[in-house]
Amino acid sequence: MIGLGRTGLPIAKNLLARGHAVIGYRRGDATEFTTASGRLARAPRDVAEAADVILSVLPSASALDDVMADLLPALGPRHTVVELSSYPLAVKQRYHGLLSERGAHFIDGEISGTPAMTAARASVILLAGDKSACEAVLAACKDASDHAVYVGAFGSATKLKLVANLLVAVHTVAAAEAMLLVEMWKQRAPSMAARRFVDPAPGPVSMLAAYLEPIRELADATGAPSPLFAVAEQLFRSALADGRAHQDIGCVIDLLDPAKPKKGPP
Repeated sequence: MIGLGRTGLPIAKNLLARGHAVIGYRRGDATEFTTASGRLARAPRDVAEAADVILSVLPSASALDDVMADLLPALGPRHTVVELSSYPLAVKQRYHGLLSERGAHFIDGEISGTPAMTAARASVILLAGDKSACEAVLAACKDASDHAVYVGAFGSATKLKLVANLLVAVHTVAAAEAMLLVEMWKQRAPSMAARRFVDPAPGPVSMLAAYLEPIRELADATGAPSPLFAVAEQLFRSALADGRAHQDIGCVIDLLDPAKPKKGPP
């Protein structure tokens, strides 16, 4: 397991609970992992030396580049890397090619669900790429989460995750609009008037905002009209400009409320 943060750690702990021996790497503190009987690696290449199947959950494409600089030379035909982080598809395609040159498999993986859902084994793990390679790691992924599924050719998992987050963006704005209408109709019910948005939140604006540009790029590349997403995209960008990155995505209700002052641009 490479990456033992908010998402990687619960995956590793779920695997340990199902009897897997897990070797993990993290640049930061990994005490919780070792306390759960995980074996800590000194470097990414140590993970490749000890394990055939490598799951990766990293915070950014640059973090993946740093890890791959050390990991790639240690990879060979016996290795399968399941990249579960969300990056632009071009990033995953690049490493798919580099691993193929070494005879290793690189799987386009995605996790649909929050860290809390992952810890509860309720997140969905999507696997895409070489079918035989995906099927070979499917059982292990089902030990990490109760819901793991092969979704097709390489890139399919990333595209499905973008579509899912497009729906999250649009549905959240639709729900906020409806609730605001109800709020005004009922003279602002106390629970909504309080505007208590958890900070930090389990589903913050910053998490959804990371998907806005990739969704836009996918829509533009396919020529798919997306007027509802265009509205949702602008609202979530306004939420960022309004200093709401760490608030729950439901805070867009404030941006729809004409009586609520905004700090950022409209």
